[in-house]
Amino acid sequence: MFLPALLATILRLHDPAGVPTEPPVTYVLDYGTNHLDRADWLATNRAAPPELLHLGSDVPMTSNWGPVRKIGGENVAYGMGDFTLPISPDDVAQRMTKLTEMVRALHAAGVKMVMPYVCTMTIAGHHERRAGFWSFYDRWNDYAARFDLGPRPVADPFTWLQRKPDGEIHRFYTYTGDYYPGYQPNHRYAACVNNPAWQQWMTREVAMVARCGYDGVFTDNGGSQRCYCELCQKLFRDWAQKRGLKDDNLLHAPSKTGDARYAEAQRFWLENIHSYQALLRSAAAMINPSFKMFANGGHRRPQNVKLAFADSDFIMFEKSFGPLGTHPGLADGTNVNHNIVELKFVQCLRRRVKPIILTRSGYPKSQPPFEMNKASASLGCAEMAAFGNGGGFLIRPNLPSGAEVIRRWNTFHQRHAGLLSGNDSLATVGVAYWSEQTLFSAKHMTSVTALSDMLLASHVPFDFLMEENFNEQFLSRYSAIIMPDIAHADAARLAAVAAWARAGGRLLLAGAHPADSPLLAMTGSVTRIEKLPDANILGTWLRDAAAIVDDGRPELRRVYINLFARRHPARIVAHVLNYNTPLGVDALPPAPIENISLRIPLPRGLKPRCVTAFDADTDTAQALEWKSGSETLAVTLPRLLISKMILVELSPS
Repeated sequence: MFLPALLATILRLHDPAGVPTEPPVTYVLDYGTNHLDRADWLATNRAAPPELLHLGSDVPMTSNWGPVRKIGGENVAYGMGDFTLPISPDDVAQRMTKLTEMVRALHAAGVKMVMPYVCTMTIAGHHERRAGFWSFYDRWNDYAARFDLGPRPVADPFTWLQRKPDGEIHRFYTYTGDYYPGYQPNHRYAACVNNPAWQQWMTREVAMVARCGYDGVFTDNGGSQRCYCELCQKLFRDWAQKRGLKDDNLLHAPSKTGDARYAEAQRFWLENIHSYQALLRSAAAMINPSFKMFANGGHRRPQNVKLAFADSDFIMFEKSFGPLGTHPGLADGTNVNHNIVELKFVQCLRRRVKPIILTRSGYPKSQPPFEMNKASASLGCAEMAAFGNGGGFLIRPNLPSGAEVIRRWNTFHQRHAGLLSGNDSLATVGVAYWSEQTLFSAKHMTSVTALSDMLLASHVPFDFLMEENFNEQFLSRYSAIIMPDIAHADAARLAAVAAWARAGGRLLLAGAHPADSPLLAMTGSVTRIEKLPDANILGTWLRDAAAIVDDGRPELRRVYINLFARRHPARIVAHVLNYNTPLGVDALPPAPIENISLRIPLPRGLKPRCVTAFDADTDTAQALEWKSGSETLAVTLPRLLISKMILVELSPS
């Protein structure tokens, strides 16, 4: 039987490895253009203050244009006409005063963190007509002393741009005519994050944001560094030599995935971005030591999250595209949308960064059948509490029921901050999610996503295991590990998992695996299959690991569970979520599911003394019926609407 081996691993509660869990935050993004001197807008935020309010370019000088009339929006919105006309130093000073007053008022209204928008690498204008940023550069000295911009860089901004291997500028952006859409009659250029002059400007830009009292800054287009300029060539040579690489010429890196040289170039550029984010933080930290960095660039790019943004405070997953939209819940009565893969990846990374999820019903248009409603908005917040570890799910300002959802989850976070803090995963099944595999191929990421869906539907709590987790000490936490489509692996990691398997762990190799791997010759505890199993096969392989008893009701396949535990005080926290929550503006509320049987593993030497359930809809404690065996705890959840958080308090047996 698999169950005794499973329980042998979880007999002890582990101290959190890396950063333990933190309470999530309610999150609102508002790119409006008219926030200054707006008593009505301030009152709206006071009525339902998000814990994190993300604004547009509500900054003294925009990062891409410099000091212009534009305020609000992002890198495209308000990028033409009168919005791009310059403003004087006196106008900038007046704007800084108003922004400082606005941020102070938002804090007084209950908003904990306010962060505006900057773009980490866009320059807007026309280098030949000296328009946009070039107009500002030509008048730099008019602003420099007053706003601590430093001396005007000697080199023209055209020399700050990213370059292709042939020396031409690298734009990144799709043009539909002679000019970038939204910028006509100007262009959108991409600056190199390694360029000292661009770094000088952006550190001053972020410092101005900090001086307005902001708590942090949102940095857009954070992952777009693919530069072959002379400086990057030199930096790559230094970087390659430190890594012991034989080829230290960046120009030798091909332009597509599948080649080891290209993978090294990607790692180099991601390290550039990591250093650049740290540089921006350090500039703002001189004014506000707790200043936070909130980057964009996580969606479908786990390698970016790990290599570039792990030390940022937040990373956005901008999930704009999906055939059924991307809002969490039930689409078309059959298909489940969720954000669990992204959230669990960040949680299992066990670093500083926390996830922010932006979902849509469709982009650029809206699809009413897949639109967010009150129930799915609440499900998104519940998902963040269950899997998100301190992150936030976007509640848009125009959601009719958004204020109510924000208030309810603010209350839930505040009342149960202790239960949401300091936990570590109780999963004993591990899934290898080696983000750097995506530098070679997207197949591994696709397989991990499919496998995650199978495990969720089978009610099997699991963790993602990063490359660095593959050491004997960390692997000892798990009784079963699945390695899907691993194309590249070093010998030390394979040796660690081989030792773990010889000690009694169950290993499933699914799909591709290195031909010289020692795991291929092992039998008994190692199973090899050519492709991912279907949900039924996987459910059989892990049948005793399910934390929800499948009684044959089809709706139970869309009820997902996650387990956490803490050593002091000894407890288990289970999150149960109902993805039978219909999407759509006219959708009916979700139907409650009655009498769900849970089977929660118990650590050795501890016994339950109290089992209680909470939810954001009622937030009244509910004592649950339970029965304890020697190795598992049976709990009956009488009713599940959208989500429940279950607390199992433990004491020595």
